[in-house]
Amino acid sequence: MNPVLPPKPALPMVPVMPLAIVSADDIPFARWKNGGGLTRELLAWPSPEAWRVRVSVADLLDDGPFSPHPGIDRWFGLLSGDGVELQWTKAVRRMDLGRRLLHFDGGLVPHARLMGGPASALNIMVRKGTARAKVEAAQAGKPAPTGFRFAALFARDPVALLGERRRLVPGNSLAWGPRSDDTVELPRGAHAWWVAFDSEGLG
Repeated sequence: MNPVLPPKPALPMVPVMPLAIVSADDIPFARWKNGGGLTRELLAWPSPEAWRVRVSVADLLDDGPFSPHPGIDRWFGLLSGDGVELQWTKAVRRMDLGRRLLHFDGGLVPHARLMGGPASALNIMVRKGTARAKVEAAQAGKPAPTGFRFAALFARDPVALLGERRRLVPGNSLAWGPRSDDTVELPRGAHAWWVAFDSEGLG
């Protein structure tokens, strides 16, 4: 006769943060102190008061200097407009529409010159020594960079994430949550960027 074994204890439920999708069109803007633009903050992780990773969209309304952010790694890319020229003491970079993001030290403040009227731009900031991140252009059929706990996808144009189910990411929006192997459905001509991130020293 087989003994009756007690039921196995249920495994504890581990909460999983669902994918969050935030549209820049739904975020109130904050006006720059110098009056030259507006910012819409899409992600401030782990909190707005003590962020280590920050993703925002800026509306550049006039020529002027960037605000200084010492100790910050920055990425900047044009989302709309006729181009922006960034001028440092010893370097000049022209940013046009495309997949390229410019990576630079936030403590080195460039002066922005609009080439043909107002423009909008993607800004990614990572606080050195507290977080690590990898930023790259999304490619169709490829997931976020590996080795990080979290991943965010900023879509300039409408795209979709493909995993257990298909999830639409509207244009000018950020989708983020725990990193997974979801891949990107990227229509021809669409642009999106991955930001994979974590606390410094944690895999």
